[in-house]
Amino acid sequence: LEKDMFVEDLILLAGGFQDGADQKTVYINREELDPTTEEVSTRFIYEVDAGYIKGLVGAPKRPFVLQENDIVTVRKDISYSPLQRISIQGEVNYPRAVIASKEQVSLGYLLEEVGGLTDDALLQSSYAVRDGQVLAVNLKSINKNKAAFQDGDQLVISKNYGSVTTQGAVQNPSAFNWDKSKRAKYYIRNSGGKLPKTGGKAYLVSQNGLSQPIGFLKNPKAYPGSKVLVQPKPEREKGNGQFLNDLTNILGVTTGALTTLLLVQRL
Repeated sequence: LEKDMFVEDLILLAGGFQDGADQKTVYINREELDPTTEEVSTRFIYEVDAGYIKGLVGAPKRPFVLQENDIVTVRKDISYSPLQRISIQGEVNYPRAVIASKEQVSLGYLLEEVGGLTDDALLQSSYAVRDGQVLAVNLKSINKNKAAFQDGDQLVISKNYGSVTTQGAVQNPSAFNWDKSKRAKYYIRNSGGKLPKTGGKAYLVSQNGLSQPIGFLKNPKAYPGSKVLVQPKPEREKGNGQFLNDLTNILGVTTGALTTLLLVQRL
């Protein structure tokens, strides 16, 4: 507290208003014990002088001089909504960070802001990143007019060409040029197939974070950037041989006991 300190002085010493603060009205609570009502403070509502805050005038028009132990509260502006920045890169006509002019941000709105897709764009293999992780969403199938994105998201619009890789328990893990007419099993076959003893369940993992199983009646389409992953089979628990040995020993003991019993009966 300094002599003749105004409310605005305290706000400036605190670094000024935050984004989203109500910069017009603040509340001051002052210690004043009223024995009749048992209230321990009095609250004042004060209109901030913006001109003094900005250094345009030498003193507030209606100054409020602070006293020891006064508490000044700055509330949030309920009408404030932070600007949303969504970055779009790749196969769009004007890649850039879009500053959204409305709270609800849809894919259609974003594509319109960047001039639409190029002729080489492929939404099926495009993806979005949120907080450093791929957002599991198919940009081809989502409702383009429904809000789906938020501040800090990054959209990567992929090309309609690229590679598909096979990984895991296949004979020859490989990279292939993407062929729009081929499905997941084609890439497994052309990697030599699954390893005979260790090849287990297979999955198609797309760039957009979504996975699909590959099986007897399941052969999903692969798109550029996809990975065909064959998991190794889990190792069987050891001890099956010991079980057979124990069973053989039990049968041997039982047979020996029965033989002894028959011999004793014949004596």
